[in-house]
Amino acid sequence: MRYFLVAFLVLHSLCTCGPAQGNDGGADREKLVKREALFHAAYEQLDAAVLDRILAPDFTITYRTPPVTKGKDQFLRELSELRNVFPNLRLHVDSLTLTGDDTAPVGSGLRTFSWTYAGQPGSFREGYRHHWRWEDGQWMLSAAEVLPPPLSE
Repeated sequence: MRYFLVAFLVLHSLCTCGPAQGNDGGADREKLVKREALFHAAYEQLDAAVLDRILAPDFTITYRTPPVTKGKDQFLRELSELRNVFPNLRLHVDSLTLTGDDTAPVGSGLRTFSWTYAGQPGSFREGYRHHWRWEDGQWMLSAAEVLPPPLSE
């Protein structure tokens, strides 16, 4: 009887515990793809409030050309100012690849911005690399790198 009780308690605890969060492989990849899409949608809309919830408190963004690194507050402040300059900004994610393990995934790819300013259309293509981490029950963007597009462009 004693063994039956021990076996019952062990089985009960195994059956009632949910899966570990942040480490279930395929589901995490799907969550990351959704998180990338949310980031890019907010970026396109220049929505600092949504981005504030996606970006980790210590978020940094590094631009390669010219080389400069900005913190979260500066990035969000400048983004808010752009709403007046580019009210019709469009962003298209041309490619996305997820690499790294489940503890430090990286999303990278190409994106194209297009806009109209003073009646003139414009566009710009850039590479990007996003470094994600699991924090407070969700994926947070901890760092971003803005890269020049491939030379074959």
